[in-house]
Amino acid sequence: METEHIDLGDGQWWDIRTRLTRGMEKAINRATMAAMPQIHIDGVPDSEQVKAQLIAQMGQVDTGAIEDAYLIRGTVSYSFSETVSLETIDGLDAAMVRRVYNRMMELYSPQRLTEGQRDGFFTMPSN
Repeated sequence: METEHIDLGDGQWWDIRTRLTRGMEKAINRATMAAMPQIHIDGVPDSEQVKAQLIAQMGQVDTGAIEDAYLIRGTVSYSFSETVSLETIDGLDAAMVRRVYNRMMELYSPQRLTEGQRDGFFTMPSN
């Protein structure tokens, strides 16, 4: 397992995985799907209708749940407790946690979807 050590100053540190595992990807996908708002379309869905509804409801997306999945599954260890838990993470300085989360996003996002997959997300398959 490859890890990266993030020095947070004042003797505090956070070790994260550098490679996205299948288990991490599944947990992140579950959290993402659970965090998305319901889409209601009458008839055959059109990619533009789906996209418009998602964009209109972005404020309803539970981004905290998605971030939690990254933080819990991507963390190997940290200096705040012997066990990794949301209770501990939620009690930490938000700027510090954001720094770790942002680094995880830099590492994991390119491993999740290719640019072509991201660009084609809203493209409906043709029959």
